Amino acid sequence: KINFSKILETFEISIHNELSFNNEYNNIERFRRNFSESEVNYVHKTYKEFSNNNMLCLEYIDGIKVTDIPRLKAEGFNTKSVALTGFDLYMQQVLEHGFFHADPHPGNIFVTLDGKISFIDFGTMGILTPFDKELLEDFVQYLIQKDAEKLINTLQKIAINYSINNEKKLQRDIYDIFELVDMSSLQSIDIKLIIKKLKLIFQENEVELPDYMYLLMKGIVLIEGIGRQLDPDINIYQIMKPYAVEIIEKKASFRYNILKRLSTVKEATEVLSSLPNDLKSLINKVKNNELTIVHEVKGITLIKNAIDRLVLAIIISALSIGSAILVMANMPPKVYGVPVLGFMGFAISGFLGVKIIVAMLKK
Repeated sequence: KINFSKILETFEISIHNELSFNNEYNNIERFRRNFSESEVNYVHKTYKEFSNNNMLCLEYIDGIKVTDIPRLKAEGFNTKSVALTGFDLYMQQVLEHGFFHADPHPGNIFVTLDGKISFIDFGTMGILTPFDKELLEDFVQYLIQKDAEKLINTLQKIAINYSINNEKKLQRDIYDIFELVDMSSLQSIDIKLIIKKLKLIFQENEVELPDYMYLLMKGIVLIEGIGRQLDPDINIYQIMKPYAVEIIEKKASFRYNILKRLSTVKEATEVLSSLPNDLKSLINKVKNNELTIVHEVKGITLIKNAIDRLVLAIIISALSIGSAILVMANMPPKVYGVPVLGFMGFAISGFLGVKIIVAMLKK
């Protein structure tokens, strides 16, 4: 299922953040620090002395709207190069810095007269923790490698909730998406069909994603739309491959693996150090009769119903056998030569038998 209330809540928070100019000022400065050494990205200046939470004073960007293709060409810019640079900058925001523009529509991206890309409107930004960033790196790596099984495992780690009923079917669905995106250009990719398939996958497996994933998907769709306008022949896979190679090399490096092992040892040490206190707390609860164990057996209702029917069947069998013995013994009292007790036993057995059959048919 898709948690629409969660999605709406995410965008509600985004709108509130956009209305805070102090928040936007801090976002701009953080973005500037992230790209301080970039030669292709320009971040407009801020004037703190003239800014507060109700007003933000910024440098005016004298540039060309990124989708104004006639003017870009008139100024001598290569639209394919602009698209590649824009994609590359967005991938850097997400995978390198974990701090990305969540509303990169054409009105928020300009090409300066000296050929740099300039983002504006930093009210809504997506923020990734180191753990989130590592999971996204894994996601990109397995997407490029077309490893459906590992991609599903990563998706499970990213998701807040999920319920995969048929993993084989999910793998086939993922491979279908691989086939859809493994095209030569943006022009040949049916983005609507891909989104529709992803939506079905999330619904069928009851996947609920964290806030940053909704913002990231929105951002990627907007950036893809800009790229499609600038140059439909751009290959998304080719743009993402260098990042995947860099991720693979990083994770294969000696330094990364040593740091990973040290982090694991640190976590294990923290768990062991807290173990005595946890055990002490558990023992105290046992001593004070505060510990309650709840054990739930799935399907117990079905078992209980089956046992009830079995007991009833045994009773019916006993009544039938007893009644047959009474009839054969010709035991009085009799009515029209038939033993009354035997007849009543057969009648009760028949009634209970019909009741069981009706109950089973209803279920």
